[in-house]
Amino acid sequence: MLFDRVYRLLVGKKGNASGIEITDLRIEFDIEKSAKKNPNKGSIKIYNLAKHTREELEKPGTRCVLYAGYKDQDGPQLIFNGDVTFAWTQFKLPDVITEFELGDGASEIRDTTISVGYDKGVKSKQILNDAAKKMDTPLVIPSNLAERVWEHGVSFFGPVRTLLDKVTKGSNSEWSIQNGNLQVIEKGMVTTRQGIILAADSGLIGSPERERASKDGTSKKEEGKADKTNTAKGGSPKHKEVSLPTKPSKPFDATGGTPVTTDIDDDAEDEIEDSKGGGGGAKIKSSEPAKGVDGWRVKTLLMPMLNPGDRVQLESRSVKGVFRIQELKHKGDNWQGDWQTEMKLIDPAAPIEGPKKKDKKSKGGHAERGSSPGSDYKVLTKDQL
Repeated sequence: MLFDRVYRLLVGKKGNASGIEITDLRIEFDIEKSAKKNPNKGSIKIYNLAKHTREELEKPGTRCVLYAGYKDQDGPQLIFNGDVTFAWTQFKLPDVITEFELGDGASEIRDTTISVGYDKGVKSKQILNDAAKKMDTPLVIPSNLAERVWEHGVSFFGPVRTLLDKVTKGSNSEWSIQNGNLQVIEKGMVTTRQGIILAADSGLIGSPERERASKDGTSKKEEGKADKTNTAKGGSPKHKEVSLPTKPSKPFDATGGTPVTTDIDDDAEDEIEDSKGGGGGAKIKSSEPAKGVDGWRVKTLLMPMLNPGDRVQLESRSVKGVFRIQELKHKGDNWQGDWQTEMKLIDPAAPIEGPKKKDKKSKGGHAERGSSPGSDYKVLTKDQL
């Protein structure tokens, strides 16, 4: 039983309103996303396209938009919007398989340069807006994100990604491209999108697996998983059985936004420096975290609505709490197997990366890392199960 799984694949030339819509051929998809600034990547295999269609889609400059989901649960939802970086066809008779390698925002990040000059008093949001327009990319940013003011103005010429690095560093935020949007949030925190509850009756598969970060920043899975009895049921005849949730993925209130810093360090050096000059102003305070971060590996039925930086509430027998999605992978084949999402979850107030350094005493009451509601998770012992 394939649970009325549905998809829509739109492929065409960037900037061209017309394209090709595919809904009934066999496809395989493997989409990887993270909160990092590098382009998200993925691959899609399409079976048995007509020859003229294959030839058209293999031409440079192709864009790909993939929707996938369940017919009775809001239908197909967006899981990828980006560039086809490479395409080819292989013949594995009786099948002819066309494969796309994908990059979300690959061309915008790689090719966009920008030249800007601002008078004194310019704010970070204005610079971010202008950068997004130059990339021809919508800007998604919380309304309550703390802003930095450059007292002496800003002048910059170079790759837009460098400008984004400088501006977000100076305002204690982070940027990434998610489904063709420039997403900016407070560093290490979460978006203001609706949160989702992950539980056995809403798509959680198995039990969360603890992942420890080593000193070099790489992650290692702990030996021995948490309780294994918390599993979903059902599935395909050739794979471990899972079933659709008995009720839709449950939202919870995450509209409060992210904690923000309002105090400004008057002695901070300007973070925008380049050969053309510019500068002045004060940057938002932040405490740089240690390299690497602990987290939880979680598998669910396909959750197309989730993206890196989103907040989820995890409810299993072994661990309960509110976490940030640091990275995820959507994977599926509409002819066989399971459609699944695998996520790495971390404490929303946990450090992400970078060397630790001392910070001046806060003047304005920024929430300490580890003190936000998102960090209030609890690991249950055997006696409590």
